[in-house]
This record gives sequence, structure tokens and C-alpha cells, in this order.
Amino acid sequence: MILIVDDSATRRLALRQGLSRLGHGICCHTRLLDALEQVSPEEVELVLLALVTDEGNGFDGGVRLLEHGFHPVLLVADVPKLTDDIWGKAQGLAGVVSWPLPDVSLRSIVDGLLECEEGDSQ
Repeated sequence: MILIVDDSATRRLALRQGLSRLGHGICCHTRLLDALEQVSPEEVELVLLALVTDEGNGFDGGVRLLEHGFHPVLLVADVPKLTDDIWGKAQGLAGVVSWPLPDVSLRSIVDGLLECEEGDSQ
């Protein structure tokens, strides 16, 4: 299952629809705290987390998810900067991707992260 944590209803819906078309199970939350309380890390293959939310920045939220056993965590940003990706990776996150994502790019990114996770767990 892929966990989407984003307070933007539009982005949540678009990500959910795109990932569903690619055959992935999806769980959506608008708040990080709700996701941490209601979802087990063992159920999640990948987390897509908004870089900017009403609760704060995605870097802090991503690190918090990692501390709770969720991985990989990929940040989604409207206007990402190269420094965002570098900082995210330095924090242990999978990186930062630009929004919106066409299905082809979404498939490539998600499949690549899931393949890396499978290889790491073997």
C-alpha cells in the first residue's frame, strides 16, 4: 500500500487516481499525526508526503515517519529546488519530486523506489 499524506485535496485525489490506475493500493491522510496513529509501517510500501503543509514542513514530517519505521518517504513539492532534494536525501528521505506528475513519471518513480526497497529487504 502507498500512503499519501497531503492537506491538498486536489493533489491527494490526483495522486490517488494515478496510483490506482497503476494498480497500487492507496491510503490517504490529510494530517501526519493521523497517519502515524492509524497506519502501521508494516502495511506501507511507500509514503508520498507534501513538502509544505499546514502542519509544517515535509522534511521534519519525513524524518518523523522514518523514525516510526515508514520507508521510503518521498516528498512532493509544487516548486522543488535542487537543494530540497539534496537536503531531503541527507535526512534519509528518498528525495523530492515535482508536482504535477504525469502517470508515466509517477510509474517510473514509484516502481524505482519499490524495486530499491525490495532489493534492500532481501
